Amino acid sequence: MEHGFRKRGIRKNKKHSRSFRYSLNSWSYYQIQQFVQCKAKKQGIEVACVVPVYTSQTCSGCGSLGNSNKKNFQCVHRHTYYADVNCIV
Repeated sequence: MEHGFRKRGIRKNKKHSRSFRYSLNSWSYYQIQQFVQCKAKKQGIEVACVVPVYTSQTCSGCGSLGNSNKKNFQCVHRHTYYADVNCIV
């Protein structure tokens, strides 16, 4: 026992079988995209496909390039966002 922690059957806590995890990870991006578009269309939600080039470097507010550290993003016009939020908006 080190630092008051004990190992408690970590490997026995699998919630899904290996074949189930494999089936989830083997879907193609195209198939997932088709599922999302179909579900969104049924709900009346518009889906926009975005080219991922420079999405983490471009400001979602003004479109200019900026810098990001691990958590925050700031463009040359001083717009500041959380980095994860900036790249998905």
